Amino acid sequence: MIGTLWTYKEIVLAVFILVLAGTGTFLSLSLIRPKPFTSAILTEWQCTRTAGILTVCTREKPSNEARIARDDVRAGLAAAR
Repeated sequence: MIGTLWTYKEIVLAVFILVLAGTGTFLSLSLIRPKPFTSAILTEWQCTRTAGILTVCTREKPSNEARIARDDVRAGLAAAR
């Protein structure tokens, strides 16, 4: 006699394992992707946060306008002294 290949409990268990694995994969990929954010304090830096835990900041090359504005501010502070 040939028995059934899959019982109802085995099918439910297999589907549950596949759903659990798919959910885990989705969550790990969505949490690992770095997300850029802006900071009012770090204006010359570009920061990304990964999984809400690891924050990496790299210094941006300042634009010509930012460099001129910074030099004007420094010149104003030097003139005030």
